[in-house]
Amino acid sequence: MVIVQINPNDKVISLRQMIASQTGWALNKFMLVKGNGERLDDQMTFSAQGISYEGFTIIIRFVQRTEVTFKITTPAGKLFSITATLQDTVATLKDKIKKKEGIDKTKYVLKSGWEELPDSMTVKTIIDDRKSVRIVFKTIKIKIRAKQGYTQMRFTMTATLDETIQKVKRRIQQMSPDLPAEVMDLLKDDRLLDDDKTVDDLKLTDNCNLRLVERDLSYLQEGEDLS
Repeated sequence: MVIVQINPNDKVISLRQMIASQTGWALNKFMLVKGNGERLDDQMTFSAQGISYEGFTIIIRFVQRTEVTFKITTPAGKLFSITATLQDTVATLKDKIKKKEGIDKTKYVLKSGWEELPDSMTVKTIIDDRKSVRIVFKTIKIKIRAKQGYTQMRFTMTATLDETIQKVKRRIQQMSPDLPAEVMDLLKDDRLLDDDKTVDDLKLTDNCNLRLVERDLSYLQEGEDLS
């Protein structure tokens, strides 16, 4: 027990600030309560809350953290915040992300570093282990058959569900510089895949087969001949 003298006309916050300065405790980590458990209001004086005589017991009660705000990063670099309770699970976090950002929880996993966070893990565990959180979209395997002139090639690659067809083509170009993305088209069966659409937009599935063909630019040559 610690005995301190207070001025009944002082606000409660003055005593809390003195305790914080002497102990190093953050103000948001503790509160002052009466012996009956009633919390003292920081912005009111002691006398206004019935404390105006010697021998009155004041108890320091530590505040248990019940909520935490996560800053979550998407693969595109977007940063947003989600508030959760310590009892919430990763699955609950995904539900909150769906509600706030509209991102389907079946399309991604939450990771800390390279570690995937299981749906059953609680927020308290994430906080205790000081884990940062990011969204990583799931991947599928794509099999690609390419044709350039009389030459045929085959590629197998993985792509994230949020990856655009344009990006897939550029990655193919990195593997084979003779296949410039700007003059190549990707087809699923005989359907031309829009460069600006994502793998998920186009409903591409794992182990799907695509064809990479050289774009027909003959009409440009015909235009030049006419001019």
